[in-house]
Amino acid sequence: MASSTALSNHCEVLGNFSIGENKKYRNDLSQRRFLIEPDDEPNFDLSQGLRQYTDRKPSGIVPTSMSPLLDWFHDHRDELIKKKILKSEGSSRKLDIDFVGRRGFFCRLLRAVASLDKLEILVTLCNGTYYIENVKDTDKERARQIEMGFGGKKFAQCITSPDGSSMPDLDEPVNAYAQYVAVMKTQYGDHRIILSTEVQAERKDSNQASPENYVCIKTRNDDLEGKPLANFKRYKTLQWWSQAYMAGIPEVICGMRDDRRHIITSVKTMKTNQLSFESERAAHGRTH
Repeated sequence: MASSTALSNHCEVLGNFSIGENKKYRNDLSQRRFLIEPDDEPNFDLSQGLRQYTDRKPSGIVPTSMSPLLDWFHDHRDELIKKKILKSEGSSRKLDIDFVGRRGFFCRLLRAVASLDKLEILVTLCNGTYYIENVKDTDKERARQIEMGFGGKKFAQCITSPDGSSMPDLDEPVNAYAQYVAVMKTQYGDHRIILSTEVQAERKDSNQASPENYVCIKTRNDDLEGKPLANFKRYKTLQWWSQAYMAGIPEVICGMRDDRRHIITSVKTMKTNQLSFESERAAHGRTH
């Protein structure tokens, strides 16, 4: 794990698209959301709307779909050609890119040395570019995981709105499929990468360009101590760091959960470059 005093991963945002509540790709910005700064003691109710929650349906051991990203490539061929990312070779075209995939795979690869999770992938080589997909066992998801997934989505709903000025619509049903996605180009050494990543929110008043104005939104139990706290700092902060770092996102907005009352009691802002230090310190037994 690389430690750094600055967020050094440079990502160029090539464009954006949406995935609707029906799981369908949309070549638009309909799912875009902007951050609404919460109060110091927000007391957001994480149980509101759980019965109406549309979760991803278990479908066995399947690869995560790259279809929306490929649809975006198709719709933006001219832009990719202008940027010299898509090149013509005779009657065919090829990407001048080494690897294409969703952020999740690259994050798991980034933290593989410190993780015990099994990593299974599918790789397709086409015209010199490797297209990589995660393999996920959705049948292993439990009721608690579904509830946690809803809680995270609900918290994001509580602190975002489509225009950044209106109040969040807390009565809108939460849907696990709906996403706003950024397509990014980055490079590690000689390896050129295009990845897609969910963008949970943007800071509307920021003078920073994307992805520097993006934020990750997370929740955590506010009552952790002892070994659970040490494990959280060692493993979960590593996961959060990899997700934010890989997409060049500089900060994480974390809602502190009271799981007994099912509410968010406070909100903390965490800098991405500090999360790796938290995890590294915990790995060496230093949690304070």
